[in-house]
Amino acid sequence: MSDSDRRDFIKNAATGLVVAGAAAATANAYVGHPLTEKDKLARIASNCWPARKLFINRNGWTGNAVITDDVKEMREKYGTLTMHDFPQWTKDTYPGVYHMDLWSSVFGDPKDADQFVETEFERDGQTRTYYNWDPSRPASVKWLEELANIQVKTGTRCN
Repeated sequence: MSDSDRRDFIKNAATGLVVAGAAAATANAYVGHPLTEKDKLARIASNCWPARKLFINRNGWTGNAVITDDVKEMREKYGTLTMHDFPQWTKDTYPGVYHMDLWSSVFGDPKDADQFVETEFERDGQTRTYYNWDPSRPASVKWLEELANIQVKTGTRCN
């Protein structure tokens, strides 16, 4: 190794140590910092997946769940939902939580065929029909604008 290679190595190593030290100092600034309840709630989000059994959808399924007594109990307690209901449901069910993790399989108005594309597929030797929500359709764009307005009104946001 030549002298110039050694110097470059030492410069690069020193630069790396400075950057690593700065990153560690920044990370350590938050260690031990007590979070308020509001700070804690700002770090979490409601999620459509656990609530999927409550959602009404175009495909007539309940998130891989048979309508069991548990699902009936959940629906009696919380009702059924569409994505337009989810922002208010989040606020009512999880006070202080305003972030939502949205699951695209429950997007769209299940009663509006103009938002969906029909797809046929084969499973277990049977031809089945599935309805995929198409965000590029005018009815879907309007639906998304309505969802955005609902989020503004409820003070929620999606992740």
